[in-house]
Amino acid sequence: MKYDGVVIFRQDDEFGPVEVVQNRSSRKLYFGTPIEQSCQFLNAPMQLGFEYHEKMLAVYQDFCDQTPNNKNAYALILGLGGGSLSSHLHLHHPKLPITTVELRAPVIAAAYQFFHLPQVPELQVVQADALDFVKQTEPHYQVVFVDLYNEFGMPSEFYSTEFQTDLLQILPQKQPGLVIFNLWNDDQPACNDFIDTWQQMEKENPRLAVKSYQIQSSENIILAIQQG
Repeated sequence: MKYDGVVIFRQDDEFGPVEVVQNRSSRKLYFGTPIEQSCQFLNAPMQLGFEYHEKMLAVYQDFCDQTPNNKNAYALILGLGGGSLSSHLHLHHPKLPITTVELRAPVIAAAYQFFHLPQVPELQVVQADALDFVKQTEPHYQVVFVDLYNEFGMPSEFYSTEFQTDLLQILPQKQPGLVIFNLWNDDQPACNDFIDTWQQMEKENPRLAVKSYQIQSSENIILAIQQG
């Protein structure tokens, strides 16, 4: 027994343990601390377990409704977890090419084996460091979801100005683009400073529009940066 259920999978890598814990109603992913990285309901596997994922997808849907003529869209998801965001994005946009980047091989294995991550050509999972991937990739992703967490929160390197600049550079330069962050307000000063940085960038760049959304059921904040 651990957390609120029974450990049905555990694999350790250089970053620590990856655990899947199951009880009578749900299956959850952990990285060695009580912080839930992913949640799937056994009797409703396609129901999202977290409100912040619902908001991230809703923000992207609003963006799609505003840009209905964009037929060459590609999506990038940084951070896999149990694959909830990747699976639901594919469910609602089955023809959308999706690339999901995940650093840890045990996380990828758990997502496929225990959280029903679809194995389809439209959904590609790449094992790589998100920092390196973003720096090296070509600028063609219409939307980038940033959902990067270790056992304590979002690593500090993803708050860096260099990473934010790299994100903007992989958006299409002549079409609208969108970056959506899942922020966790456990470190309130760092989170506030991060949002302030983007709001200052918005003032300096007329192509940027920045909005933030407080999640009611948790400490998460969704930050959306639209470039048009």
